Amino acid sequence: MKAVRNMCENNNDGFAMCYYAPELERAQVYKTLNERQFLKEYKRIKNAYAPEECSLFIHARIKTHGTMRIENCHGWVSEECGLAFAHNGILTGVANRDDMTDSETFFRDIFTPAFVFGGWEAGERAIKAIIGTSKFVFMDGVGNIKHYGHYLDDGNGLLYSNTTYQPSLWKSYTSKRSYGTHTSCYDKDWDYDEWEPWSSYYK
Repeated sequence: MKAVRNMCENNNDGFAMCYYAPELERAQVYKTLNERQFLKEYKRIKNAYAPEECSLFIHARIKTHGTMRIENCHGWVSEECGLAFAHNGILTGVANRDDMTDSETFFRDIFTPAFVFGGWEAGERAIKAIIGTSKFVFMDGVGNIKHYGHYLDDGNGLLYSNTTYQPSLWKSYTSKRSYGTHTSCYDKDWDYDEWEPWSSYYK
């Protein structure tokens, strides 16, 4: 819990998690701009399931492309390809569409059409062409997770996309707030938060 709290404090422009457990009909996505509400919901999910029962990824955002709004919190779902996606980094080869992030633009306009056309083989070609030093995480509708890029392993089954889960390092580098954080593991409207079932999240 301490690492998740650190992530949220150090990447505080929006919070999201996607999770799946066997008794659920589909994966769930939770998004909020309220850190306290996010930590409360994360604690509830963590206490409800044993690690081996639940697939989960978390994303805490630092805004780079797209405004600070709930729709730009990472953890988007594509009905066309059946996957959820989050990203840490900046995609220099992607011009964000409208007020979407560069991450969502890649997911919807590049990855999803490739995946629909040719499955993971085509999707991974799109990933390799654009990822650079970024980190990507995907979850399908039954909780299977795939991640790409270099993650930090804490040795307990948790993977981190950067070091901002460590408070001491963050205090030394506050001028370099550039990337969000997500973990592919179990682990302004400030009071607004939202649950949506996977099948109806994106409108």
